[in-house]
Amino acid sequence: MSFDRTKWTVPFTTDRATSWPCPRCEEGTLVPVKKSFTAEDTAESRKNSAHEAWEPDWNKGRFAGRLVCTRTECAESVVVCGDTSVVQDGFDPEEGPTYTTELHPVFFHPALPLFRVPPTCTEKVRAELNRAWALYWLDSASCANRVRTCVELVLTHLKVPRFRRTQTNRRIMLRLHDRIELFKQRDAELAQALMAVKWIGNIGSHEGGAGGMGRDDVLNGLELLEYVLVEVFEQRSKRLARMGKQIVKRKGRPKRS
Repeated sequence: MSFDRTKWTVPFTTDRATSWPCPRCEEGTLVPVKKSFTAEDTAESRKNSAHEAWEPDWNKGRFAGRLVCTRTECAESVVVCGDTSVVQDGFDPEEGPTYTTELHPVFFHPALPLFRVPPTCTEKVRAELNRAWALYWLDSASCANRVRTCVELVLTHLKVPRFRRTQTNRRIMLRLHDRIELFKQRDAELAQALMAVKWIGNIGSHEGGAGGMGRDDVLNGLELLEYVLVEVFEQRSKRLARMGKQIVKRKGRPKRS
């Protein structure tokens, strides 16, 4: 599964759903079960409908429904809820403007995987990612905070020290920034990606919504984290570099068994 931002930034309709990955099998995609969807206008929208200048796109509401995996051998069910808005989608010469109701998710259960996690990834990192994914739709700042925690867990997996000893032999916990600086001595490129994720997480942790944390910021952090996880747990770049070196050395001839 590649990191496709359009899946995580656009609304959907029951007739035009995003190809979200199934959280259970990660191979199938989720499609709406149309008869399961219900929607109601907000109290404010019902009040505004009596206004003499009312237009359809004033309507706001809430929705809930169910999605199901397209793979029959999986058929996982996912609950989704969120907000609705009405937007103009065309114009009929006789009837005038035409409108459609768009659905803006704020919650999925179970949470949707925003990217493919390497199979060898630790359970602690995987569990923290699931928490981040669950928060992505509802609270960008809290999601970024969870992504920052993933950085801590990755460094621990890589055996980067969490503490240092003082001259008086007291044990002091290292800041995340300092741990990344230590790791930089081993891999400067990955350390830079981790540092970027850390800064995004810091904004989410310390400034929250007041800091202007948005979905684009969180997606930046998630995409960088995905890159780190692939390199740490699958070592794709090193593996491909070795493969290329061996092929060049053999001048393209097949490898002998």
